[in-house]
Amino acid sequence: MLTLTRRHGERLILDTGEHTITIRYHEGQSRQARISIDAPKEVAIWREELVAPNYQGRRVHQPRRR
Repeated sequence: MLTLTRRHGERLILDTGEHTITIRYHEGQSRQARISIDAPKEVAIWREELVAPNYQGRRVHQPRRR
């Protein structure tokens, strides 16, 4: 796992060799952070609570492809 500190407006660029994914940090409020993810349609992006079994005791929904 890689842990980074980012400031408002800074970006991370992930290059898989096949796809380039850009993640941008937006200023958050209190304990929340806002991010933007720019990726090709072929790349699936899921929130953990939608795909992880028994995530914090919540019901897990079957993920849908976009």
